[in-house]
Amino acid sequence: MPDQPKHSDEQLVLQAQQELPYTATAYEQLMSQYQSYLYRLIFASLKDPDESQDVLQEVMVRVFKSLPGFQHKSSFKTWLTTVAINRCNTRHEKLKRDVQIKELLKGEQSAEEDYYEYQPDSASDDFGQLIKGLNYQERQILSLRFLAELDLKEIASIVGLALSATKMKYYRSLDKIKKKQLESSE
Repeated sequence: MPDQPKHSDEQLVLQAQQELPYTATAYEQLMSQYQSYLYRLIFASLKDPDESQDVLQEVMVRVFKSLPGFQHKSSFKTWLTTVAINRCNTRHEKLKRDVQIKELLKGEQSAEEDYYEYQPDSASDDFGQLIKGLNYQERQILSLRFLAELDLKEIASIVGLALSATKMKYYRSLDKIKKKQLESSE
């Protein structure tokens, strides 16, 4: 759609709120603008391409249904990111339960609480390599900071932690990455 003038998010949201569910022109423009951003954010959290595609579709459907009720209390991007992170959290919990059930059926039980982790042959991007080995919440916080470019206050609101706890987890995650980088360079 290079011939169409680029509208601001706010204009597109207002237009979509008026159009949906009968016409989806503005909604489609919004989703095409944010689709790659959403996929990167979701993939950074889940680290599984198939699960990430599924969650992306769920997010797009959720936005389609919920956009008419969007109240503009935050920016559209922050709201969209919150929807995506909530879907990631739901999928992550489901995947953890599935693994626990499979292990219980096998008669095994893992001592580690946060042990679902998709392990690709190799991380395909630099950011993926950096956050490899961090737990789910640490990956999520760093993804929101560096991919979504949100400030720590917005991140705290999205992940449901106090600002001080979010800062602590953010800086500890960075320290883990620095330590890993130093160890690998030796």
